[in-house]
Amino acid sequence: MHDIPQARVEEIKCSQATFQKFVLMMAKITYDAANKYFPTASDVKHPLDTTGRNIGHLSIVAAGKRSIPVCDEDVPAQDASKDKLTAKVLSAAPIYDDEGEWGSPEEAIGWRNNWFSSNFPPVNTDYTGRLDLEFGIANGCFWNCVVRRGYDRYGAAAYFDRAFQLVGIYTCSSGEYLCCPSSLMALLARNKTNNDDLEIDLETEELSQWRHAMWNWRVSTLALVTVADHLVKRKGVVNRNWAFEEDDFQTLLESTPNTFKKNFKHYIPESMRKVKDYPVNQDLTEFCDVITNLVRKFLLIVYGSSGSKNTKSCRLKRNMDNDPELQSFLEGLANSLDLVHSRDLSSFDDIVNKLTSLICNVTGVHELVGQILNYFVHPKICGTTIRRGKEMDSIQIYQLNCTLVSSTGLRMPRLMGNWEHLMTRNRYADESVALLREFQKDPQNLSVEIDKRNDSRAFPMSSFDPVHLESSVSV
Repeated sequence: MHDIPQARVEEIKCSQATFQKFVLMMAKITYDAANKYFPTASDVKHPLDTTGRNIGHLSIVAAGKRSIPVCDEDVPAQDASKDKLTAKVLSAAPIYDDEGEWGSPEEAIGWRNNWFSSNFPPVNTDYTGRLDLEFGIANGCFWNCVVRRGYDRYGAAAYFDRAFQLVGIYTCSSGEYLCCPSSLMALLARNKTNNDDLEIDLETEELSQWRHAMWNWRVSTLALVTVADHLVKRKGVVNRNWAFEEDDFQTLLESTPNTFKKNFKHYIPESMRKVKDYPVNQDLTEFCDVITNLVRKFLLIVYGSSGSKNTKSCRLKRNMDNDPELQSFLEGLANSLDLVHSRDLSSFDDIVNKLTSLICNVTGVHELVGQILNYFVHPKICGTTIRRGKEMDSIQIYQLNCTLVSSTGLRMPRLMGNWEHLMTRNRYADESVALLREFQKDPQNLSVEIDKRNDSRAFPMSSFDPVHLESSVSV
């Protein structure tokens, strides 16, 4: 292995359980095969050319009768016997926790570069420097902040002011609650008043505990963005790394479908909507407008009609109500998202908003919260579990996390690709293709505008830049 003594190479290999070796091997095969080339829109088959027929929404069953819908994935119905066989195979392999430690961060990075090469999935937004302890101390003024119930039991929360400066951190680890020490607050206040340079000894007992609290905050960042994907996954191996109380877990399950019920623009917090330099205010809303325009015009091609405004509206509603395939799709969508079909998907605007929300979630929002690669560049930046007194991933944890990133962070066809071949099998083909070609101009213009804004932003952001966005397709 690169930059790792041979004796340590053998020691690391010996520490791997049979199950872990199998996972690493399969992840490497998947990674190597999937990243030989960048997939394009033309690689996506037309539905009539695929072999799958009995396709439906995947729901992750959890907590009794509740479930979390996965609406950007379609899975073929499987024989229950296959699930039983999988369970037997998994139960036959030894699975245990190994707290073996890396000799240094460089050793872990060397292992990662050797095993998966240096070509991890590309990072969209660069947060370099903004997670450093020194940055937080130099630019923030801290105070005790209340954390939403549920999250304070396993992680932490960070608070920023409108200028994107860190204003407070509150963290919890192993039942111990940590917040910014009063002595550090006093030092900050005194130095800020006197315009002195900050001279803080972080090795004192109280402040060294604060250094560890900062690391815990980084850990919780990953937990928040992956909890829906991995905490409640059936037969998931990762679920042992987190803990929720039952009522908080129920709250999480109830809130997940609700994110798809609201208009996409409402994702922006009320307190930030009038903040001039908040990047999401413009980027997200304009991206949402582009997608809304596409969805609306496409549905009008299929279900619209000529005539007066009132006549058009009545015929549009009637045409949509009389399409059994559309109604079946909407009924399935309502069931997956805990919606009421007759109430939440009754009008044309309701349908446009819900479809827009889904498209924006699996492209723009997925690009924003799904970018977890930068947390795994270094084994001290982030992990999926908080270990008492430790500020770096164990060998097992870092290997499994790198495996997760490399085997799931596979490239998808770009949103701004040529998708015309998917619209050539019906009588609406000519109009649909013309609409798609016209649509491509809007995201291109939006990308140019976002580049201009980023030139003057204190915190450049490209998460809603259509140039970076990939489609979400089943693989």
